[in-house]
Amino acid sequence: MSEIKKIKEQYLSKLNEFLDQNKLTEIKTELFGKNGIISTKFKQLGLITEEKRKDYATELNLLKNELQELISKKTEEIQNQEINKKLTDDNIDVTLPGRTYFAGKIHPVSQVIDEVTSIFSEIGFSVEEGPDVESEYYNFSALNTPENHPARDMHDTFYLDYSKFTFTNTYIACSN
Repeated sequence: MSEIKKIKEQYLSKLNEFLDQNKLTEIKTELFGKNGIISTKFKQLGLITEEKRKDYATELNLLKNELQELISKKTEEIQNQEINKKLTDDNIDVTLPGRTYFAGKIHPVSQVIDEVTSIFSEIGFSVEEGPDVESEYYNFSALNTPENHPARDMHDTFYLDYSKFTFTNTYIACSN
């Protein structure tokens, strides 16, 4: 019996046994790895005489293709078995309530502002809303802030040039 037939019978019997993914990977490495049996046989083709080389290479190619096909089928079978096992083992009760969803919490600063606002609202004060940006007149002059007051300095107040916006006044002042 030739070497190739012995290898074929040996590995066909190994592949027909019950295998797991690790064992199948080991067999694949034994056959097709860098120093695997089939890889070594292909490297030794140059040592064979020309008359026998063609038949030997054909036989070796057929063996390689057959074993690769069988390994890929076995891999697919093992993966399908694992999926089926997971499906039978995992029982999902669809009648159970869903997971609770936590939307988050109010920021501590916002919480304090809300509390202070509610306290002042209870004693008679009201909350007034206004624009975020005010003109210099409403921010300082209407509040009787003198012209030489430090809050009117350029490093204490943000001044915006109205010419870049569509407003009627020249400057906007925001006090911090």
